[in-house]
Amino acid sequence: MLVWAFGRYDLPGWEEQVDPPGVGEAVGFLQDEGLSLAADAVLRDSEEIADLADELLAVHWRLREFSLQPGPMDFRDFASQCAWADMPVERLRFVNDDLAIGDVAIANASEELWRERLSIVMERDQAVNWLMGYEPTYSLVTTDT
Repeated sequence: MLVWAFGRYDLPGWEEQVDPPGVGEAVGFLQDEGLSLAADAVLRDSEEIADLADELLAVHWRLREFSLQPGPMDFRDFASQCAWADMPVERLRFVNDDLAIGDVAIANASEELWRERLSIVMERDQAVNWLMGYEPTYSLVTTDT
């Protein structure tokens, strides 16, 4: 997330893990030029970071809600009417108005698959919340949904 925030790496979609060697290459890890990249780093626009934070919150909420109350829901409608948070879902995929994981609605995804996605999103949600300044100490940033 930090490498993305500095514009050095394109973050894959919320369903995909990052490619560690690709991230290392993006910052010149273990290469002489990597030392100069840090000096030139410029943080992405705060609005772009906030947009990602909102989208990750939406996905994280749905995955967490599914873990508590398994089954389908009209997530598209919920997100559009959510009063406690902005939940942009325009870039997400849906099956029967619920969050899609792969080509199926979350309720039809295997437990292993949706739990792996929950882990990915929770980690990114924590990182983007840290970037937003929710807490100066990374380990103290919560991912409440």
